[in-house]
Amino acid sequence: MLNEHLQGVFNYSWRYIVVLNNLGLIEEAQENFEEAFNYFKKTLDYCYSNYKKGDSFNTTIYTLNRMGLIRLKENLFDESMEYLSEAEKISIESNNYNFLSNIYLNESKVFLKKGDLKSAIFYSEKAEKFTDKMESVGSFWRDFYFQQADIKNATGDFKNALEYHKKGAEISNKQIVQAEKSKSLLILASKNYEIVNTKLANSRRETLFFIIAFAIILIISIITIIYYIRLRRSNLKLVENVIQKSNSENIINLDKNLSEKNIVHDSNLIEISKNFKSLMETEKKFLDSEIDLEKAAELLGTNRTYLSKALNGILKINFNNYINSLRIKESIQFIKNGEAERLTIEGLANQVGFKHRSVFRRAFQKETGVTPSFFIDNYKETGS
Repeated sequence: MLNEHLQGVFNYSWRYIVVLNNLGLIEEAQENFEEAFNYFKKTLDYCYSNYKKGDSFNTTIYTLNRMGLIRLKENLFDESMEYLSEAEKISIESNNYNFLSNIYLNESKVFLKKGDLKSAIFYSEKAEKFTDKMESVGSFWRDFYFQQADIKNATGDFKNALEYHKKGAEISNKQIVQAEKSKSLLILASKNYEIVNTKLANSRRETLFFIIAFAIILIISIITIIYYIRLRRSNLKLVENVIQKSNSENIINLDKNLSEKNIVHDSNLIEISKNFKSLMETEKKFLDSEIDLEKAAELLGTNRTYLSKALNGILKINFNNYINSLRIKESIQFIKNGEAERLTIEGLANQVGFKHRSVFRRAFQKETGVTPSFFIDNYKETGS
């Protein structure tokens, strides 16, 4: 009945397909996957029945890719690969590469969910290779970075997983802002539409305009909600990765630096390096808010020139970056141990050696990808 009604309203086939696809996207966003799949199936059937071969490659490939993605969300991996493989085949045979990167990325997701890490990496690399063929990247890079983060996570490379999640979260933030701007424009357009509505009366043009405007507002509202949920999930993932990283990573690996081939180090600088590492990581002098290069050199019984040479040549670190990293790591331990619950953000900053709350906040977000407040409020949800 819906098919007949839509075809009666829209004489032109492209309008019929656009409405079917929009309805499919709405159902997919609401996680009504079977209903969404059926709408895209109607689009695919319509293309096969009403177009000659070659006239609708873009629509056919796009629709097959969406159907494969829906089946992936339902964990129907074999059926998902069937549609994605067909989309890939048509793309290559028709030299139509517009959606190929998205298809490869979805195939990578299928293999990762199936536990085939090698194939997941292979298709992820193929997805990146064909991005220059895409007419519009849309949200591809956001999804690509989150997929790379999941792959790195699966391999135990938590540091790079964290970096990819930061990139994905940054794009999500920008898209949420853009969606909010679009929503504001649509609200303004809706008010103008009320004025136009009185003039259009009950004409067919008024009916069509209302349906399209309503569909757009609904889609953008759903997309905004989805972006918010994804952003929160990605930030929680950042918190989880930061906790895992804080449990396993040493900031300075002195033995590794000293074992580099073909480098002969000054024994005096080596001794200064060892003493400096002990001063900071064992005695925790970084908690002193007044600590600087000059004061550290004085505590070590040397001068700032020798200490600077040791930091740059032996430890290969920047003094301020290193001190801030230690302070952030210490603040994370305070939070994990529950000691931060009795402190304000400013109190926590002072406790680990920062003089100002704003400096602590910037350093914390740079190191972890999230604000101290978000970390404190949500770290228990990660189960780490």
